[in-house]
Amino acid sequence: MDSDEQKEIEHLWSRELEGAKTTANEVHAMINDRVVAVARGSVETAKHNASTRRKFGTLKQKLVALPRILEKCSHISEAEHTRRQDQIAKLKREYSTLEETLRRGTGTDGPSEFESASVREHMNKQKPRETERTAGVETQQLAQLQRNMMNEQDTKMDELMKSVSRLKNITGAVHDELETQHKMLEDLDGDMQKTQGRLGEARDKMQDIEDSSLQCSIC
Repeated sequence: MDSDEQKEIEHLWSRELEGAKTTANEVHAMINDRVVAVARGSVETAKHNASTRRKFGTLKQKLVALPRILEKCSHISEAEHTRRQDQIAKLKREYSTLEETLRRGTGTDGPSEFESASVREHMNKQKPRETERTAGVETQQLAQLQRNMMNEQDTKMDELMKSVSRLKNITGAVHDELETQHKMLEDLDGDMQKTQGRLGEARDKMQDIEDSSLQCSIC
């Protein structure tokens, strides 16, 4: 076997091995998604099962192909050959686990016994936690309690809106008052300037009179 054939076989081995791992992960994710979908009451379970089985068939084909490819890898060492056999065996064990999981899961309408820890954790996160107000309360009482809490929130929101409205009115009144006082100050400044102008004119006239009187007394 020349080097080109060896490279081609190595490329084929790597591609099929990675493809098998990726497909196994996808099947596992699809099964977990189905558990979540069933728990949420989704009606797409039949369609989801069909998609999962098609993906599962793809995984089976890759697991059949991998040993055949390994037989052609005559250029690798015995240790490497053993390592690759272990990789195939691990994938086959995972295949068997997924097959059993899929067989159990597709025969039930509710969450099946094969729920993984990750899925259970995901579902637990979706459940509302009990508080001191809801602990030990019956369903009807809980619904009434929720309504009461919503009414309390609405009341607090109304009070907040009223406070905001009052604050807005006060702010508007303060603004108007400042505008009025500013206008009054401008008017007062104008009046003072006019008064100062008239006083200046009066002083000038008084000075003219004094000057005229002085001239007459000299004459």
